[in-house]
Amino acid sequence: MARFYTDGSSTIGVKSAYCVTDEKGMVLELETTSLYCGIQFNYTNNEEEYRGVIAALYICKEGDEICTDSKLVVEQVAGRFKVKKPHLRALCDQAKELLALKKAKLTWIGRDLNLAGKIFE
Repeated sequence: MARFYTDGSSTIGVKSAYCVTDEKGMVLELETTSLYCGIQFNYTNNEEEYRGVIAALYICKEGDEICTDSKLVVEQVAGRFKVKKPHLRALCDQAKELLALKKAKLTWIGRDLNLAGKIFE
């Protein structure tokens, strides 16, 4: 079983990003968005958190663990928190579907333990 770490970050109107690392902190995927030709293409922090988890779920193999410091994402995917924002519903549904398909585990960890979060420091 492998473990992957994900994190998302956003400064609305400026840029946003998500990152996925392996257990050693090696970056497996890093996607940033920003202004392009004067058009805003960035996401909210919660959207980037979801996008990171989803990217890790595409990378992982059956039974792997995805670790994130987003309690909101973990609790919404588990069904313990409601998804109040319509723009997060599709992301939550996609994460749930991939999690079930991969039989992976989604785990909340403290920010200080998140290897992917070190990229944004």
